[in-house]
Amino acid sequence: MGHRAHQFLARPRIQEIRDLHRSPQSAVRSYVIDVSFALANAIIIIRYLVTETWTRYRWNGRPTH
Repeated sequence: MGHRAHQFLARPRIQEIRDLHRSPQSAVRSYVIDVSFALANAIIIIRYLVTETWTRYRWNGRPTH
């Protein structure tokens, strides 16, 4: 087996070893960060869609209420 193949096959094992040393608190913290980024992305997308809709579907005689 070549040197590169050995490195490629060893990577998942290294990741598993790193995961064993993680504390449960860091896993929770990582989850909270991921959820925060997902929420921020959702807010940005919704804001963009509302702005696009607001500007695209306006006309002069449109009632405000």
